[in-house]
Amino acid sequence: FAIILILGVLFSMFAAIYVSRAIFEISEKIGLIKKLSMGRIVGDTKIDFVGMRHIAIACSIIVIAIGLGAVFFRGSGMLDIDFVGGVMVEVVFDEPQKTATVREELSELPDLSVSDLKVSGEKPGTRFLVNAANKPDMEGEESLQDAESLINEKFGDVLKHYSMTFVPTEVPPTAAQTPGEKTAYMLEFPEKVNYDTLSTYLQEESTRLANEGILSYDFKFSLANPDPEYTGKSDGRSYEDWIATLGLPADDAEKVLNTIQSKLAATTYFPSSSTIGSSVASQTQTRAILALTLALIAIVAYIWWRFHGVVFGIAAVVALVHDVLITLGLIAISKWFAPFLEFLQIYEFKIGLPVLAAFLTIIGYSLNDTIVVFDRIREVRGKSPNLTGPMINKSVNETLSRTLLTSLTTLFVVVVLYFFGGAGIHTFAFTLVIGIIVGTYSSIFIASPVLLFLYNRDQKQQDKG
Repeated sequence: FAIILILGVLFSMFAAIYVSRAIFEISEKIGLIKKLSMGRIVGDTKIDFVGMRHIAIACSIIVIAIGLGAVFFRGSGMLDIDFVGGVMVEVVFDEPQKTATVREELSELPDLSVSDLKVSGEKPGTRFLVNAANKPDMEGEESLQDAESLINEKFGDVLKHYSMTFVPTEVPPTAAQTPGEKTAYMLEFPEKVNYDTLSTYLQEESTRLANEGILSYDFKFSLANPDPEYTGKSDGRSYEDWIATLGLPADDAEKVLNTIQSKLAATTYFPSSSTIGSSVASQTQTRAILALTLALIAIVAYIWWRFHGVVFGIAAVVALVHDVLITLGLIAISKWFAPFLEFLQIYEFKIGLPVLAAFLTIIGYSLNDTIVVFDRIREVRGKSPNLTGPMINKSVNETLSRTLLTSLTTLFVVVVLYFFGGAGIHTFAFTLVIGIIVGTYSSIFIASPVLLFLYNRDQKQQDKG
């Protein structure tokens, strides 16, 4: 994500500075452009933004206080498994279920969150993402097995299970080279399975039959449809069609496959699952805090150098911290609003690595808007040693159309990402939607008034000195 974002910013700068200018120049020279005029979202405004600063700051403080209260009440429960360790299991039902029902049935899992995953071609409410922290003294596979056992216990037959059909086929050339009688079957699955899953079932059945003194056999798998990216046994890729070659006569081979077919039918289908240990999660927390801290320090240093005054950097950081705190608070509050706003795809959001990426993106986005306003303030102030309210108002009003245009175009993209981007980036997109709205607000109502306060305070101290 970071690499693509860096490349995107660089290419965007190149396109804006060079390519667009070249297009305008060529169009003008060949006569395509005879007159250049641009519309504005808002006309010439004379809004007293500085006069509204007390109301705006009071509203922000109230929202931040409520959000931090929600963060306190949720505690570590609002942290995703990236930061506290835990398990994540994707669950599929045969028939639609209510998110509240799934959440209630699995409530004994610690720090539980349940999200409704919408997949094209599936009925709404049939696929969910279950996210929970590790139980005390339980991590890794043990914790995952515990969560899957509880899901099976609570929902049993209403969960989707594996199924398999098999038909005889030709023995693959590579398997035919080994001595002994061999039979091959095409194994077809409605849902994709990987090599390890198939191998485990065949190995278990082979061991059972050998221990009972009935028979023993060797087996081999290959893809029914060759894939150049498939690397063999250790490859975790899943496929719907496999060819199984068994070192057995046809009658015995079919008995083995029938047994495996029955076992698969009794096995719940979990499309994906993952675990994160507490030690890895602790390291991720440390790196996340370090990343945010370094970003804010770098911003203060850059703006200090850019505007030749540390107050500009501090004012910008105050606005950025404001944006992050409000966004953080709304993520925390989602726990209580999720049952009523599911139609808006509001779920019990948690903070994980995607949210951290969104926070850093918000910081960069909000800073971009703030710098535009600060640049205009510097131009309006000129060589005057003082900074006044009218100067701030004039600067914000002159850049208001540009600020709204940038925000709306970005917001359109992020809203589409939020509603149609899929489960993997849903929380990320929600964070960006809130961050862009709040970042636009802070550039107008927070950053500039804070700059006015800090600048005049600094000027007074210099006059006294």
